[in-house]
Amino acid sequence: MKVFAVFQGAWLYANLIMAFPLLLLGLLGAYFAKKEKYNWFYVILAAILISAIRYFEQGWLLGLHNYFGGE
Repeated sequence: MKVFAVFQGAWLYANLIMAFPLLLLGLLGAYFAKKEKYNWFYVILAAILISAIRYFEQGWLLGLHNYFGGE
């Protein structure tokens, strides 16, 4: 969804950086599913990380945008 937001005019660098941890979690989850190794620790940790990212997203996006030379 972050990539689609960039195509609709959202901040490029900030949104791509915020999408990176979600992409890593998705790839790791796909790896676990492919190997049929289901790990509750991963599920709980991923839920906590995604919740934290979503909770702090607005502030982090603004900070990243300002850091990378936002106007």
